[in-house]
Amino acid sequence: MAASSWRVEFGDIEALENKLKQIPGKSEQTLNKTLHSDGVNLAVESIQPKIPVSTWKGRVRNKRHAKDQKSLTNSKLNLGFTIRPTPRFNYLKYPDLGIGTSKKNAPEKILEHGLQTATPKIAERLNIELDKVINQTMGG
Repeated sequence: MAASSWRVEFGDIEALENKLKQIPGKSEQTLNKTLHSDGVNLAVESIQPKIPVSTWKGRVRNKRHAKDQKSLTNSKLNLGFTIRPTPRFNYLKYPDLGIGTSKKNAPEKILEHGLQTATPKIAERLNIELDKVINQTMGG
């Protein structure tokens, strides 16, 4: 979202850190590869179901809803990624932040809650991929 920014912290960072120390030359590449392929997909899969469907007078509107479309896009960062709505669905920032016509409502924080749901899955995937690289490097 344009004005929304937050980070995710992994709970068991020490275990991840110990694995990174075992493969100092390959750790960054492994993390980036995993985050950019599996991590971003897990995050989008967790966010998409949380997107609200627009209603009018209590009825679901007869239109394409962001929840059912490919409404999120991502960009790769070093050791991370950014998820944003596609330009067509950029209006998602209003309920997410509680601004515009949604200012009378509490912020829904759709992206943040979805990413919090995906964080344990992403951490597990990072640990699995690091274990694979450690086993290949150490000859195990």
